[in-house]
Amino acid sequence: MAKRDIILNNFLWKLISLLLATAVWLTFHSGGKVRLQMPDDLAIVSGTRTLSNVAVSVLRSADDHREYRINPGQVDIELGGEASELRRLMLADLHVFVDLRDGEAGPTLVTVNAPSGVRVERIIPLHVNVQLAKP
Repeated sequence: MAKRDIILNNFLWKLISLLLATAVWLTFHSGGKVRLQMPDDLAIVSGTRTLSNVAVSVLRSADDHREYRINPGQVDIELGGEASELRRLMLADLHVFVDLRDGEAGPTLVTVNAPSGVRVERIIPLHVNVQLAKP
């Protein structure tokens, strides 16, 4: 291959590559600081939200007609997730309950079901005391 062909073979592609390389070099060495940043409305911002005095429900089988007392009857819940999801969250979106389908009264774990995108970070108190109500 002749020296002339080294330059002129695919000349248009070589010229475009040279122009692009020059543009990239000038962009990064232009003296000014170029900052590439994601717009704020597209950025995922995580946060926390605390809900206080949320009532605890009882989950029991359909044939269980006994009445129960829960002490304390309310808990505080700390939630985590995207800030936009936490702002949209309503109390009706959470299901806070103690499951008595298999167990009896006594100290019982509180369960919180939250919508997707929301994490349950902490439940205070984590256990409540469940007692049969006296008629």
